[in-house]
Amino acid sequence: MLKMKPSFRLMLLALMMGLLNPFLHASTIELSLREALEMAPKANFQVLLAGEAVTSQSESVRAARSALMPQMQLEVSQSRAMAPNTDPLAELFNIPTRFYVDRFDTVLRARMSLLSTRSIDDWKLSKLNLEATRFHLDNTVQDILQMIANAYFFHLRNQRRLEVIDATLKRDLVLLQIATDQKEAGVATALDVTRAEVGLARNELARLQQETLVMESAMNLKRILNLPLGDHLKLSDDEISNPSTPAGTMNGRLDAVLSQRADYQQLLSEFNREKLAYSAAKRERLPSLTLGGQWGYASQTWSDNLHEQWAIQLGVSMPVFEGFRIDSNKQLAASAIRQKEIQLADLKTQIEMDYRLVIQQLESSRQQVEVGERARELNVREFELEKIRFQQGVADNSDVVNAQAKLADAEDALVDAKYQFLIANIELARIEGDVQSLIK
Repeated sequence: MLKMKPSFRLMLLALMMGLLNPFLHASTIELSLREALEMAPKANFQVLLAGEAVTSQSESVRAARSALMPQMQLEVSQSRAMAPNTDPLAELFNIPTRFYVDRFDTVLRARMSLLSTRSIDDWKLSKLNLEATRFHLDNTVQDILQMIANAYFFHLRNQRRLEVIDATLKRDLVLLQIATDQKEAGVATALDVTRAEVGLARNELARLQQETLVMESAMNLKRILNLPLGDHLKLSDDEISNPSTPAGTMNGRLDAVLSQRADYQQLLSEFNREKLAYSAAKRERLPSLTLGGQWGYASQTWSDNLHEQWAIQLGVSMPVFEGFRIDSNKQLAASAIRQKEIQLADLKTQIEMDYRLVIQQLESSRQQVEVGERARELNVREFELEKIRFQQGVADNSDVVNAQAKLADAEDALVDAKYQFLIANIELARIEGDVQSLIK
């Protein structure tokens, strides 16, 4: 089997890491967390769809309001009718047996509801639907912002893991060079060289696997932001500020969170809508008052002398028996109210549970980062000491190879601990209802 010198393998490693190929990607998109979050309202498909739902519901409010305004229409018609003469004496006196009647009408008709509780309630219900739809849009935006922030830091974590593997590979090459030199000097054995080569091969495989993960996380982030999938992403090494533990009693903090949670406010709007629907169902038995009228001209044809015509009408109507429909609507509305009350209580409990849990996770992840940093420092010291011992011929390289593996694990664990801390920050911001607070 053909073996390569460590120096030559170092060149191949540099090529593999892209240091010798700056034209690997056609174009590069530089992206910060702030820019990624600000792109969401204009780029993400789910946000755009939710925005169209708000537009649609806004027009529904206008349509419902139209029932409270005057309805006017202009009609122009020319007609001709034939009426038979059924008088048995018509033929005796030479009277025509058919009569033709021509008529031309131009009429302006108007109608307005003076009192209609149903129309008023429909308009109010449509406005509450619009309010709930807007809260749904806000909640969708927060979900997408959380998804973007998670995808951003997940890709950043994968890149950092790739950097950890690259640093490990460089140390592997150094250890392989030392083992080769020691073997040539008669201090080390072929086992030491083989052991170093095994470690290098294992980490080369890990790098290839990590490259796939980096590509996958980059594609996921570009998909969420609707960016060209073929472009290269260059993320800024953003760090978010360490939040302090929220002050005040849990009940006070929970009330503040609920006031900012769009999903809770949406459910509250839907609850108010169901209460209005129940009141509207009871008001269906009330009478309605309508004013209508028309004004225009009539003649045989449009060119004849036109004669004025007009009419006015005032009507009152109220249901007498509708097959128990109104009572059924009341029971349905009452059931919908009870359902919303249950959903509100359940969501409030869920938010409180998530809030308590994320505060614990935030503190735990902060401590894990501190422990991870200390562990990395200790493993760096152990690796350097074991490398010195091997170079001095005091021991074989099994200890230094093990120390190298432990150092790589410690560096990877620190990367993951920092990532978990960032995710806990994102989760806290989402639970509090404002993911953009991460960049404020």
